[in-house]
Amino acid sequence: MVINRFRFSTNSYKKEEVILLIKILKENFDLDCSLQLAKKDKDQYIIYVKYNSMEQFRNIVTPYFHESMKFKLIKNVTKSKSNSS
Repeated sequence: MVINRFRFSTNSYKKEEVILLIKILKENFDLDCSLQLAKKDKDQYIIYVKYNSMEQFRNIVTPYFHESMKFKLIKNVTKSKSNSS
């Protein structure tokens, strides 16, 4: 499994606040993020860090993640099946 995005659970924030946070992440850290609606509630929003920014995101946040949560950041390489004859 390849972890190719990260989700910030910003469900309790207003849409305008989430948009501001996305702008700050872009301006301060050059992270490419998107705004998504939460599945359960149309008035709740989630920030996704996009694939193209994941390596930079990992480099920024890994030192601050608790050991028990670092699995959320691990970049696993998916092995392709080799055709053996």
